[in-house]
Amino acid sequence: MIAVRMRVTGHQQADIEGAIRQCAPAARPKDERRDWNDYAQRTARYAYSAAGDRQAADLGKYRQQWEKLEGREPVRQQEQTKAQKIERDTGMSL
Repeated sequence: MIAVRMRVTGHQQADIEGAIRQCAPAARPKDERRDWNDYAQRTARYAYSAAGDRQAADLGKYRQQWEKLEGREPVRQQEQTKAQKIERDTGMSL
């Protein structure tokens, strides 16, 4: 689910893999024996598989909420903010 959520919010497969490789071991019991590199690869690959495509399509409705959770402004909002700044700086409406 986390990998698909990251995909929905615009992260690339390699970024998802790296995040899982770095963070997943800390979220699990210390004595858990797992090949974290393999787990990260498989999980990130799933997010971009046909099953991941279907799940991402179903979960797309949550994209803006997840972007806020990640501390990322949606692109439309960033563009609107830039346009408003230009208008203030130049005194001209776009």
